[in-house]
Amino acid sequence: MAKQVGILPLEGRIENLTFYRTANGYSVQKVKGVSKETIATSPAFQRTRENMAEFARAVSASKLLRMALSDAISGSKDSRMNNRLNTVMLKAVKLDQISDRGFRNVLDGELQILEGFDFNKAAPFEQTFDGGIRSSFDRATGVCTLEVDSFQMEKKLKKPDGATHFRFLMAAAAINFETGVKESVSAESEYIAYALSGVVDPLNISVSLSENCEHPVMLAVTIEFVQEINGKMYSIKNGSHNACILHRVDTNV
Repeated sequence: MAKQVGILPLEGRIENLTFYRTANGYSVQKVKGVSKETIATSPAFQRTRENMAEFARAVSASKLLRMALSDAISGSKDSRMNNRLNTVMLKAVKLDQISDRGFRNVLDGELQILEGFDFNKAAPFEQTFDGGIRSSFDRATGVCTLEVDSFQMEKKLKKPDGATHFRFLMAAAAINFETGVKESVSAESEYIAYALSGVVDPLNISVSLSENCEHPVMLAVTIEFVQEINGKMYSIKNGSHNACILHRVDTNV
């Protein structure tokens, strides 16, 4: 045990050190932590092990989803997106009403609650675009479709300063959350020049996954803003104004 001899009489805890007063003056003692072996084997930590297992399962599923939809998400996310998605995925796991505690998972949980998730909290999709938009998935044919109604840019689109063009992108993925195997496809519209009084014609974007897929299918939609300089398109503030949403979740249930 260490004894404090300095001029500052401290009491309390700082990180893993506890300062306290004794009859012989002030002393400091290192707080002992719980070993990994104890957590892994002790009956007292059974609930902790169960929580850790389910959290790990949620984080793994979250990472798999991000990788599968990376074409839409990359460059259209906020700095805390991973943590936010992990939180929602864990909620989906905890909604599993079939599996035993510690074995709950996303497949038996409620993946549907992910629908509407904004990957970029700084640019919520519905605040960026207020026009008519629909997505669909035909499991028999594997065809995923995005339809955007005609809209007037000034009224329906929130354009960041400096942007000269924008486009819509759709990414679709069939994900086997048990094996980690995924199938991903994406497509985008042409870049559209922004004009205050401009009207965008109806847009239709489609991609195809495997026919009769048995796994959950996710569709993400992104609105990307760019600036044209000398015929080249440049991202606006590294995509911080791009909006990306998980527009459809089809769990095949």
